[in-house]
Amino acid sequence: MISKNIFVGSCFIGSLQFYTYLFNDEIGDVGLGLFINDREYPLYYIINTKTNKVHISLDEQQFFEICKQSKFSVSERRGIFQEFMKYMQEMEHLGAKLMFKNEKIKYLSSSREMLKYKRIYIHYNELKGDFTAILQQ
Repeated sequence: MISKNIFVGSCFIGSLQFYTYLFNDEIGDVGLGLFINDREYPLYYIINTKTNKVHISLDEQQFFEICKQSKFSVSERRGIFQEFMKYMQEMEHLGAKLMFKNEKIKYLSSSREMLKYKRIYIHYNELKGDFTAILQQ
């Protein structure tokens, strides 16, 4: 069970409300997570493990659920993803200041990995569930 300890911020993007919290995971590690609406687990999180390693993750199951449920056009999805990336970058930098003061962080928002997710989100309806080519890039 995740414990949402400190509210950091929120943002309404597309048709979803994102909430950012500093949290503790099931084993007590501290993280910063972007939660959708009232979900128990974050869509995206940065966590500082006890071994002083930083782990960054995006919950693909939630991500694909968002893609599937989105009724927006391709051009609207482009704008929505851009808004999401801006919010994600702000929260990553804030999380780095709060949690990882002396650590060098590689941000997911500036990684090539996010280009894959961007392509899938924007073109989800055209891909019709065949993401293998994009995910293998």
